[in-house]
Amino acid sequence: MNWFQILLVTMCLLAWSCSSKKTQEVTESTTSVSMKIMFGSCANQDKDLPLLGIAAKQQPDAFIFLGDNIYGDTYVMDTLRAKYSRLASKKEFQDLNETSKVFAVWDDHDFGWNDIGKHYPFKKESESIFLDFWQVPETSERRKHAGIYGSEILQKGDKSIQIILLDTRYFKDDLVHRTKSDTAFKNDYMPNPIADSTFLGEAQWQWLERELQKPADFRLVSPRDLYQINQESLGAHS
Repeated sequence: MNWFQILLVTMCLLAWSCSSKKTQEVTESTTSVSMKIMFGSCANQDKDLPLLGIAAKQQPDAFIFLGDNIYGDTYVMDTLRAKYSRLASKKEFQDLNETSKVFAVWDDHDFGWNDIGKHYPFKKESESIFLDFWQVPETSERRKHAGIYGSEILQKGDKSIQIILLDTRYFKDDLVHRTKSDTAFKNDYMPNPIADSTFLGEAQWQWLERELQKPADFRLVSPRDLYQINQESLGAHS
């Protein structure tokens, strides 16, 4: 799949003072703060990516790469690094990094192989390459556990938004292929019937529960991750 979309979200973070009336009507002193966040996924490092240039000109507060940020599809780590390097060499990618805070999660192709999960034999090596390429600080909690999940807080005025970045590959059990005679589910897969199968892994689930307890005015969970969890649990191919 080619780079298929960039979604612009302008979040109006409303702050208001309430009158002393029981109805607590919003007064004329209501103010708004805008935060611009953009998303993109499915970038082929061997093709032009003009939408990244368009995104850079918008100067968003943040840009989130949602996965398949390159098409690595390899068991050779030097090949994976080389493909990241081709993405890094693109001027439009460089311009975006200069104009916006950039965050990233991975999907299967930049994790290592099509549709693969926790049994990818080079997942630790791929994790290290990913964190280095996306310049995740050495002090980041994302480097202190297995998997590339983490969260970030963006502040605008007196309002904050928590960006939760999930890892939907490192811990995921294998997908279950449906038989050709099974018409209950579309495309290639069906729900995994094994009771202890997992998508995020126990440690990440516990982490997510703790993250949701942290104070924030808004929360944003990397949208492609939620789409995958929903679609693959229903047996759809993503």
